[in-house]
Amino acid sequence: MVEAIKKGGAMSSYKKCSMQIRAMILLYAMLIFSLAWVAPVHAQDKSSDSNEPFPPILWDYEPPSPKVPSVNPYIFSASMNSWSKPILNHKGEPHDPGDVVEIIVDGGKGIQDPPNPDGTPGGDDSLAYGNFNMIRVAPPEDCPDGSGRKGMFYSQRYFIPFVPPTRAYYLRLWEGKSIAEAQYYQDTIEYDAGDDRGGGMVFLRTNIPMDIDWTFGPSQPRPKSDGKKS
Repeated sequence: MVEAIKKGGAMSSYKKCSMQIRAMILLYAMLIFSLAWVAPVHAQDKSSDSNEPFPPILWDYEPPSPKVPSVNPYIFSASMNSWSKPILNHKGEPHDPGDVVEIIVDGGKGIQDPPNPDGTPGGDDSLAYGNFNMIRVAPPEDCPDGSGRKGMFYSQRYFIPFVPPTRAYYLRLWEGKSIAEAQYYQDTIEYDAGDDRGGGMVFLRTNIPMDIDWTFGPSQPRPKSDGKKS
């Protein structure tokens, strides 16, 4: 009996050791996997050899691009929408169909930096790197709530980020079919994801797809190259 107890104790210790080893292997595998994704991102971001912008501009309604991964490395996904009420432009009218919506990632300061004069995200913020980062305001016939109203939108698929989920995301809506021609913009000021609500930026949650309904603040004039607003 004593011998059996000794064997049982030895077997229990062996199982615990095996579990600890497997846990360590899994941890290292996840770390290596993360580095494998993050390193190319930073390398491309700082490269001056490429003529293409980075992150690449990707629309939600276009087929998945071969320029980006086809996996969900961090098990994060979120639909980006504004479907509760029409978003009004600087004239107080609903935004036109086709107006541009950007998904932007905060650089770490926790504030929404104004855009640069050329329309790119300003400060330490940047265009999101994921399976898409651009959406268009829906036409009345595709209104999310079926009411036929203008000035609303929803992403055609779930947004999947390709960088570690340590930064917050927000949206910027431009008053125009292209950022180059738009003279006004609006940033998000509030989000509603069901059991998760907050201000103008959101941290995505792992394992649980999020359906985010955004509210936008007032229109702001596009900055001029001399630092003044247009």
